Amino acid sequence: MHSKASGKILKFIKSLPTQIRESKEIVEKTKITIDSKKIKNIHFCGMGGSAFAGDLLLNLYDDQIDVPFQVHRGYHIPKCIHEDSLIIISSYSGNTEETISNFKEAKKHKAQILAITSGGEIADKMTKSNLVIIPEGYPPRHALGYSFFALIYSLEKLGFIEINPDDVEETIQVLGMLARHNDPDVHEHKHFAQTFAQSLHHKIPIIYADEYSFGTLAMRFRNQLNENSKVLAYSNTFPEMNHNEIVGYDMEYELLNKFIFVFLRDPEKEEPRIQLRIKLTKEILRKRKVQVMEIFPDGKSRLARVFSLIYRADWASFYLAILNDKNPLEIKNIDFLKTELNKSGKSK
Repeated sequence: MHSKASGKILKFIKSLPTQIRESKEIVEKTKITIDSKKIKNIHFCGMGGSAFAGDLLLNLYDDQIDVPFQVHRGYHIPKCIHEDSLIIISSYSGNTEETISNFKEAKKHKAQILAITSGGEIADKMTKSNLVIIPEGYPPRHALGYSFFALIYSLEKLGFIEINPDDVEETIQVLGMLARHNDPDVHEHKHFAQTFAQSLHHKIPIIYADEYSFGTLAMRFRNQLNENSKVLAYSNTFPEMNHNEIVGYDMEYELLNKFIFVFLRDPEKEEPRIQLRIKLTKEILRKRKVQVMEIFPDGKSRLARVFSLIYRADWASFYLAILNDKNPLEIKNIDFLKTELNKSGKSK
């Protein structure tokens, strides 16, 4: 059913539970010398899949961190950074030019630096301490188990958050269950991920979620569809989209019908007013006779529920790549862009 490339991506997807377990051991063996008592703000720097760990941290642990925490994408960090700032440099390859620029600026500001990477230039320029080395060989988008759990275990080691080990264990169990249910090497009959992918086939997905409960996941799903499935996809969140995007539903039906609207739901976490907004938004869409889907999480803990949706989306993006006859490993446009950028010299 699947080519050599599809087999490799399947291996990466199925490795997520193992990545979670290994991340704790990696951080435990890492020498972290940062004086957390002096930290007055934390700035997380990354791009693409490496940046998502910071977004997810805010989605899951923002109620625990008692200093300002910001995620930065791009070449520059704020000028307000100083010796009492913690700069977390997240680059899976260690060679992301925007993140290297952040690293250099952080050193100029004499900030405290923690790096999470598999190697590259960043690893070469870091000291042996405060350097979390995660396994290489994965596409960054499929190394989330390493990048996210290495991040949260590092912050726990520094005393900024507490991680419930029962929640982590439940997350691993839920992901294992989903892997068994969606693995083509285990089940020959159609399952959720295949059916979901068929619904997305020949459509332009628009992913919606409540900003508080699953806002970050909408963006993650969009990015996985871009990179794995080779399709354009878009995302937005409640309540913001009710103040602008919803008016766009009045476009001509021939165009609107090319979209499929996917709602990532967690009724246990959604506020009553958000639930009402979602209900009314679906009413408007159904009156326009366009396709609407809702996806719900598995598990009891917030960590398990979040990762169950991440995993469902990963599996669906894989099967959509198969339906589109695309190699889920290839990222030709990104490779072209990087090659041309390198020809012009490195960022200063």
